[in-house]
Amino acid sequence: WSLNRDNFDNWMLKNAQNIGVKSWMETDLSEIKISKDYDIKEVIVKKGDKKISIVPSYIIAADGVESTVGEKLGLVKKNSNNIGHVYSWEMENLTLNDPDMELIYFGDFAPRAYAYVFPKSANTANIGVGSTKGDKDLEKHFNRFIKEIIPNQTKNAIKTVERSGKAPIQNTISKLRYGNILFTGDAANQNFKPYLEGILPSIICGDIAGNAVSSKDKMDYENAIKRKLGNQFRSSEIIF
Repeated sequence: WSLNRDNFDNWMLKNAQNIGVKSWMETDLSEIKISKDYDIKEVIVKKGDKKISIVPSYIIAADGVESTVGEKLGLVKKNSNNIGHVYSWEMENLTLNDPDMELIYFGDFAPRAYAYVFPKSANTANIGVGSTKGDKDLEKHFNRFIKEIIPNQTKNAIKTVERSGKAPIQNTISKLRYGNILFTGDAANQNFKPYLEGILPSIICGDIAGNAVSSKDKMDYENAIKRKLGNQFRSSEIIF
């Protein structure tokens, strides 16, 4: 089963808003002021033309593979070698060999990674090519994949929505928690390799992070992750 992320993410947000969460769209993190022990003194965000000062009890950095929070703290470098790249499109008018199966392809058209066809209906799918060697020539690899490897499925295909992106393949930070800042999801390399499946572990780990910052007994976030998914993450690293 493929997950429609547009619908799913909006559904999750509405559930959160229904129990009192306030969301600020189009708001950028400008600055984090911390102590030597990573306790937050102040956060500056930019919302439109306004700069707003916040003093949060915690930050949960669920901000993706090249975490802005991690970068502001000097923990994450942009364009590191710890990132996998994907060039992908949602495509229509396909002639899928098997619309009930997710198909994985290996070859030099996907350097040290894989290509895929993830059906969404009988004639619609997300099709992509990944690489763990950077994003150079990925569009060329993608075109070769659809024209030479799966031409019978994509002969009359139409590109509709680009789904390209990035995913962590190794840790970019050494810990999940720095003071009262918790990293979760792709910002914390919480995916299952070798296929970089991220949504399920991100939901589980994000839930643990939320419980950790709201619990009265100061729940140990890192050990809670180990208890819940430690075996899966270790197996994932070995397989990768």
